[in-house]
Parts: sequence; C-alpha cells; structure tokens
Amino acid sequence: MSMSDKQAVIEEIRAAFQGLAFPGEHLLQGSVEGEEPFDEVVPFRGHRDWAAVEPGLLDAHSAALESFWRERARSAPTADALQQHLAAEKAYLEAIQSRTTGSPP
Repeated sequence: MSMSDKQAVIEEIRAAFQGLAFPGEHLLQGSVEGEEPFDEVVPFRGHRDWAAVEPGLLDAHSAALESFWRERARSAPTADALQQHLAAEKAYLEAIQSRTTGSPP
C-alpha cells in the first residue's frame, strides 16, 4: 500500500467519525472481572479527541477499544436510515446543481 493510499484511508476514517459525539469513557471497559480490563482502559482516560491519541497507544491497548466499537455498532443507523439520508443528500446536491446550471434537477 502506497503512502498516498494509507493517507486516503486515514482521511476516510476521520471523515466517517467527524462530528460524532464523544460516547463516554464508560464504554471503553466492557468487563469488570479481574484487573486486566481496568489496566487496559486506564491509558485512554481523559482522551476526548480520538484523533489525537498516539497510534502506539492504540496498538498497545487495542483490547480496550473492543467494547467501544461494539457500542458504536449497536448505535449505528439502520440501512433504511442510511438510504433515506443518501436520497436526501442526492436531492440536495441536485437542487444545488440545478441552481448553478439553470437546468431542472
């Protein structure tokens, strides 16, 4: 994978998560059994801007993110909601295009 491909993936991920509200630290720890779950999430406490977290921290403690991603998947929009959003976005863009070109959508 070239450096430009990697940068494109990074930008796509950032764009996908841009504007999402911070879900809260309580979602980082999926289990309270034993000391390991607590030890894995401690380094992430206080990080409200995930884009600012060093990649090495994510690599070293990737298990802490499992429950975060599980919650994000649970609260993700449905396929119908996404289709409605895309249709509305398409109509909006077509309306803008028709105003700039003077042709009907």
